[in-house]
Amino acid sequence: MNLKRLFGGLVITVAVLFAGIYAALDSYLLAIVSLGVGGLWLTLDAKIANYEGTLFFLAFVALAVIASLDDTLKPWPLLGLSINLAAWDIARFTARLANAEQPATRAVLTTRHLILLAGIIILGFVFAVLPALVRLAIPFVIVGGVALLALLTLQQSMRSLSRD
Repeated sequence: MNLKRLFGGLVITVAVLFAGIYAALDSYLLAIVSLGVGGLWLTLDAKIANYEGTLFFLAFVALAVIASLDDTLKPWPLLGLSINLAAWDIARFTARLANAEQPATRAVLTTRHLILLAGIIILGFVFAVLPALVRLAIPFVIVGGVALLALLTLQQSMRSLSRD
């Protein structure tokens, strides 16, 4: 699978998702900002080799936090956060993969990484839908923070298991 196309699809998805969230909230300026952040991330990734895009990841995290402050669209900011985390992970992995010398090594690393990433994405979607299914007395921002922390912890544990 072509990682650049997967990355591009994820960034476009997260940008359009946040633009839709903010359009539904009648915050058109933030909708335009989310599309601009996504477009700029894709542009810089195309122009700069091995670009990780940490600032763009953080920008989308900030957009998710702002969107989650309005409790009307509960699962969507977490869904966007999960897709954002996947896009950032693919960008970081592609930057690390550039150092692998042999194509066979790259193929094995890519397959293993995408399998682990699929598990993390599925877990992120479960965390995104869970608040809609279960009524919690905890504010949504706290649930989002716990979900992000759980996703990052799971990602690190999967990476440490894959190294062993």
